[in-house]
Amino acid sequence: MDKNEQILKLFKDGYSISKIKNIVHSNHRRIHKILTNNGCDTKRHSSLHLDENYICKLYLTKKYHAFQIVGTKELLLPIQHILIKYIGVRKNKLTNNIKGKNHYALRYNGKIQSMKIMDWLYEHKPEWYMDRKYNSYLLEKKKRE
Repeated sequence: MDKNEQILKLFKDGYSISKIKNIVHSNHRRIHKILTNNGCDTKRHSSLHLDENYICKLYLTKKYHAFQIVGTKELLLPIQHILIKYIGVRKNKLTNNIKGKNHYALRYNGKIQSMKIMDWLYEHKPEWYMDRKYNSYLLEKKKRE
């Protein structure tokens, strides 16, 4: 596998440009050029961009578990209602990230709540997940069993 193919594979697996730079020992500009020339959205980092209005993030580390969606209040309230109704998570306050703007975050912290959400999201093996995030989820799920 040549360096360009390795860069594309790492990016598809969810690695940020900064992490790719450290792995393949290349500069940021070269990596960005390779990705954009191959039609990649280089602004997504390790988040899942559901559309231009909101972003879904999953944090699974040894010490910290969280699920977060960022977007407008009008988009987040129905999502929150669905999570409460179908998963049974508690109602959390929406956090206004940018004062004076319609930019909010819906966060669920902790292993139990974030894993409930992940179990529900990955239940039907959707095609849109990122390999690195899904693999982190599977490892965490295996620890629970």
